[in-house]
This record gives sequence, C-alpha cells and structure tokens, in this order.
Amino acid sequence: LSSKGSRYRKVSGLIASISRRRSQKEQEREEESVCKLVDLGSAVLLRELLTGETSFKHNTLMTINPGDFVGTPAYAAPEAFLDAGSVTRVSDLWSVSASLFHLASGRLPFPCSSTLEASLAIAGDMEQPPPDVRDAAPDELRASISSAFAATLSKGLQKKPEQRFSTADEMASALHSCLVDLGEAEYGVFICYRSASEKYHAELLYMALNNTATPGGHRVAVFLDTKRLVKGEDWQAGFLTGLTRTLVAVPLVSAGLLQPMTRLEGADDEPKDNVLVELTLMQALLESVCGSLEAVFPVMVGNPRPPEDPQYPFTGNFFQESGGLFDQLTEKVSPSSARTVRAHLSRLGLPADGEALSRGVRVTAAALLERQAALLWEAGSGGGDDVMDADEDLARRLVADPPNPPLDPRQLGTLRAQLRALVPAIHEVVDRSVAARRRRAAAAAALS
Repeated sequence: LSSKGSRYRKVSGLIASISRRRSQKEQEREEESVCKLVDLGSAVLLRELLTGETSFKHNTLMTINPGDFVGTPAYAAPEAFLDAGSVTRVSDLWSVSASLFHLASGRLPFPCSSTLEASLAIAGDMEQPPPDVRDAAPDELRASISSAFAATLSKGLQKKPEQRFSTADEMASALHSCLVDLGEAEYGVFICYRSASEKYHAELLYMALNNTATPGGHRVAVFLDTKRLVKGEDWQAGFLTGLTRTLVAVPLVSAGLLQPMTRLEGADDEPKDNVLVELTLMQALLESVCGSLEAVFPVMVGNPRPPEDPQYPFTGNFFQESGGLFDQLTEKVSPSSARTVRAHLSRLGLPADGEALSRGVRVTAAALLERQAALLWEAGSGGGDDVMDADEDLARRLVADPPNPPLDPRQLGTLRAQLRALVPAIHEVVDRSVAARRRRAAAAAALS
C-alpha cells in the first residue's frame, strides 16, 4: 500500500474473502459451523446485559450503548451519527478506510477525543472533502505512501455513501492494485478485449472471476482496464503494469476483435491497433525468460443469434463465422504496432528484438488458435438470470450505451451464465501457472 505495504497487505485479502462468493462446499460447511467477524466493542453491551455492570463511559471513543450510539465513533461513518437506520455495508467500508488511514499515518482521519467531537468532525459538514493520508502522515513516511493508496482511502472516506466504494469487492480490488504497483502482488488474470464489441463480455467475466479462489487456494485478482486504470494517470503505464504483473492473459477473441485488423496493410504511416499491440506483447512476454506472463488462455466468442434463430439466446460458433477474416489479415508486420510494443518492452527493460516483433498480423492472430482455448458457445447449457435485475449499475450503462452487436436481456443473462461456467477452466490454468512458476523458482534456487 506504501513502501510499508507488506504490513497491511492482508487487509486486501481479508476484504476479498468477505466479499467473494461462497462455493457449494463452503455453503455446506457453513450449515455445520458459522463464524462471523464482528466489532468486539459490541461485547461491552453483552456484558452489561449479563452482569448489570456499566463498562463504558459516555465520553469515550469506544463502543457506546444502545440508547446512545452503537459503534466506535472515531471510525463510524457519517450516516451512523445522522440516521442509524441508514447504516449499510458501505458504512462498514468507511470504517475500514478510517482504520487503514490511522494505520498508515498514525492519526485519525477526523481527529476527535469524544463522541460529540467525533459527531461534529465526521458528520458536521457533509460537503467537506476527505483528508489526504499523505498530509496526515509524518514527514519520514509521507513520500512512501503512493498516490493510488491515498486515492483509495479518499474514496472510501467520502462522506456521502453514494460516492464511496459500493462493494467490498470493489475496495479489495483497489487495495490489491496498490500492492501490484509496489511489486508486492500480481494479478491472476488480464482480460484483453476489443472495447467496441466485447466490453460487456469483459465486464461480465470480471464480475464472475474477480476475487474468486482456485481449487489450489489462490485468490484471482483480475485486471480489467475500466476497473483498474486510475483517471488522470498515465494509462499506458497502468496497462503495462497490469499485463506484465499477471499470471494468465485471457483474450476475448471474436469477429469484432479481428475485423479492425483487416484494415492493416503493413504501411509505415498506418495507425497502430491497440489489440494487436496487446497480443504481440503477450507473445513477447511468454517467449522472454524475463517475462512474468505464464499462459495465454483465449476465449472464443461467437456473434449473438437473433430471436428467430434456433441457437438463440446462445452465441454462434466463432470458427464458422470468422474464417474469412483470417484470410483478410496481412502477412506483413504492422510497423506502428511493432514500434509501440518495442517501446513498451524497452520501458520494462526487456529484450525488444524477439521473434514476436517480426511476425505478421495474420501469424500473430493465428497463434491464438494454436493454444488451448475455451469455446463460449459450448459453455453452460441453460439460461441465466436477468442482468437488468441483477446489477442496477450495469443495467443503467446498458441502457445508456447499448452493446454492439445488440444483446437483449435474455442474451445477456445467458452470456453471464456461460462466462461463469468458464471460471473453473480459468482457475485450472491459474493453478498450473502458479505451479510452473514455483518449479522454476525452485530450480533457480537449487542452481544458485
């Protein structure tokens, strides 16, 4: 989280563990034994009820009684003071942010010495922006706190609930990104896609996969540009950090991904293709002994079928729909795309003269078909839930920015179910990649 990140790194995992979906086996185990994480300050109330003793003071920053206030005032969200009935899970994330602020800086985000002072400082001015943890930190620690971590805490400490993280999953992902920036963690999966055609496929896969746990016990943090890149910061630097600190790349390969590449002719002045850059960079990282990428696991995506089609609401077969597009891809190298990849590799301190940079557009795209891949149209056998009902935020964006090609609610629900069905296969690839990395590390240690 800062240069002292290892001290706090388990916080991200804890939040992710609370937020991730439970497996069927976990739910079965919960029927036998249920453990819950609670504010131990609540034990004060239980002791009073059992013994009649009063073990708290009204002018304290510890947990207050039911008739006055329930919670720890210095770490309580504004709504806890204004209307206890409006306290939600978002209020808990405010408290986590306040705790991390105190842990990183040694000071409370809103200094106070009594419940009254806490109420005035935290809930007195709802337009007051949250403090910056770097301003509160001692001089010797200030430079070590990253801007990403400071931004994460600021979002978590927004006074209005709607301006904070909406879920524990979202906050855990932001904290994990801070650790990745420091080199103390990595992403399990990087999703590569063409925004014009697969942005909702990518988001639904992210929702199904992010912060899940593999059978081998590895947490899968997913890099999706729309979720990870920080507004106002260098997006290329963020993209490079994501791809080069990832175990497994998952490109969503569709006719929509290939179509723009058919316009490339190998001319020196033609614009680069960002997806081609990503695909070339993936292959360069796989072939480099210095690269961190362990595997590429493509997901083949077919076009949506119209309601009158017998295959509706499932997608079509990518190979039947996209064969002609491969023939239209040039055998030549795209000079502008290759230059961009070479610049990225040089920025990373990696060799920039590998075979991946000398391959033509068609060979680069065809290499995806040579790998073990998931076929989306074969994933799952039944329909899914109504996405419009299941996720309000996603539903709003679907209305404001409809998918292209169009997808109706039933198709989106089926798509979500199919992408969820791919999660075990992706988990298997992640576990194999972790095992391969450990074997290499053990071999290198033995040689040294």
